[in-house]
Amino acid sequence: LISDALLRPMDLSKSLWQAWVATGGFIGQSGSIPASQTRGSSDQVESLLLFRAHHCMADGVSLGAIFGDLMDEGEQFRAKVEAGVKAFRKRKKAWWKRILIFFYYWCWGSIRA
Repeated sequence: LISDALLRPMDLSKSLWQAWVATGGFIGQSGSIPASQTRGSSDQVESLLLFRAHHCMADGVSLGAIFGDLMDEGEQFRAKVEAGVKAFRKRKKAWWKRILIFFYYWCWGSIRA
């Protein structure tokens, strides 16, 4: 069961990552892919990759990028990520606001320390 594998504590004296691969019946049989999204071909097989890693190996964003390349929709996934990054970079604050924020946290950090 997936929940048993994910809830079991990771043995850090061994590998810092674990992976399981399951190949099963036709696409949509597991219920993870809705029947409306299947292409109607019963000769294709549905596979599951369950991967778990310690956070020191990679963060969620980098693991998402890695597994995005493994998906059939990898190009669409990459395009969405790149559009989100471009939108984030365009949201720059004015230089004077950045200076005020810097001094605010610098002063507040000095007072709290």
